[in-house]
Amino acid sequence: MEAFSEAVETQIGIFNSWCAAREREIILSLAGSTPPLYVSLLNLEKTIRDSFSHTFDALLEVLRKVMGKATRSQDKNLEVWMLLDLPMRFTPFTVSTFLLDTLLTAADNSSSNGEAETSKALMQVFTASTEPIWSMVGLWLKHGMPTQGPAAKKGASSLTTLGDEFFIQATGFPMLDPDFWTEGFTISEVDADAYSSESVPLPLSLVGNHVLRAGKAVGLLRILDLPLSDDAEAKPTWMTDWPTFFALLKGYNTGALVKTSKEHLSRYIHDSILPYCQAPQKRLAQIIASECDLWLHLTAIEELYFMWKGDTMSHFSEIIFAKVITLSHSHHRIC
Repeated sequence: MEAFSEAVETQIGIFNSWCAAREREIILSLAGSTPPLYVSLLNLEKTIRDSFSHTFDALLEVLRKVMGKATRSQDKNLEVWMLLDLPMRFTPFTVSTFLLDTLLTAADNSSSNGEAETSKALMQVFTASTEPIWSMVGLWLKHGMPTQGPAAKKGASSLTTLGDEFFIQATGFPMLDPDFWTEGFTISEVDADAYSSESVPLPLSLVGNHVLRAGKAVGLLRILDLPLSDDAEAKPTWMTDWPTFFALLKGYNTGALVKTSKEHLSRYIHDSILPYCQAPQKRLAQIIASECDLWLHLTAIEELYFMWKGDTMSHFSEIIFAKVITLSHSHHRIC
């Protein structure tokens, strides 16, 4: 919400600068420093519409939707500045998810309606509003799940807590609990009576589970004090090239972005994040297979429980019967 507020303030600053430039043109024309300038309210309305389209109407509508939902106010006549004084009825994660989804949907609708300037401005606000959660994703992938492992004891940088607006939550399971790996950290659930939406914000909807599993893998590798790469010297370079969300969208071409759907954006973000998610999971799989003798254990389980070729069970049965026969002969001799 703070990032959204700053982004809206930036848009207002752009409008104020535009107004100041128009005023300067009129004053210079009146002073005779520039050629005569014909001023009319109709021309002013047209130039404002050409420059800003329905940007501020759209932003106001987004804010009304989000604040009305967050405060669960049924009064349709309350203005935004009155809603801001009401208590929030939902968790910060739910409000943030709804804000980002509403912004992206509004930008997509504006693009579909041919309002390029409105869509462009909404995407700028959306980008700035997404930046904090995007930074949390980067920290989660860099440091892994919050732990008290060797990395933390040695004073290395680590992720100690998860933000309230992050889409991954800690459930409080102790590390030695058998269910810690699957239940210790999970995708956050939106409030049941908030609205019908996915638990992960739209731009991250396709990659949420990949991010969750990758952070767990990084956390486990750090607990075991193992490098995140086959090359030990490459350890300090992990996640040093994580881009800002603005840089990510700039690489995608913002001009084309506002003309495409939210599904295209989700797919692009998925393809951009996936390599960061796959690297630690691949590394963890290599360590489990090589250093923990995974295949040896799997082969033993297969032979014992699935009676692979019958060899193991036959051998086991032969040993049992041999011992029974030996004990039986010993008993007869004693008698």
